[in-house]
Amino acid sequence: MHSLIAELQRLFGRPGQDLPDPLPADGVDLDLVSPDGRVWAMAVGVAPAAGWAPVAALCEGAVNGLALPPPAVSLAAGAGFRVWFSLADPVPLARAEAFLAGLQARFLADVPAALVSLLPSAVG
Repeated sequence: MHSLIAELQRLFGRPGQDLPDPLPADGVDLDLVSPDGRVWAMAVGVAPAAGWAPVAALCEGAVNGLALPPPAVSLAAGAGFRVWFSLADPVPLARAEAFLAGLQARFLADVPAALVSLLPSAVG
């Protein structure tokens, strides 16, 4: 297995969900919620219109304010930024949603809600 795929699987995959190696050019959809309703990884999406500053504030707040490990950040031209949080142990979807909503309220309060997405979400 290619080392990038192995690391992606370790950080963001869940048991029983294998990432293809190599990754296809059009990407791969990660199912962030297991069949039993548990979450292994979460992401906060910030649209390109919001810019980098709120993403940086979220990352800094997570590390310095909440003493979390540094999150991963990804960028896709159309989708914008995604700030990824991996979990050592899975949590119920409702708990993950509450955590993400708390991050949004605490660190992204000045960003219009339409420019923020929380993943996973039972809504949508």
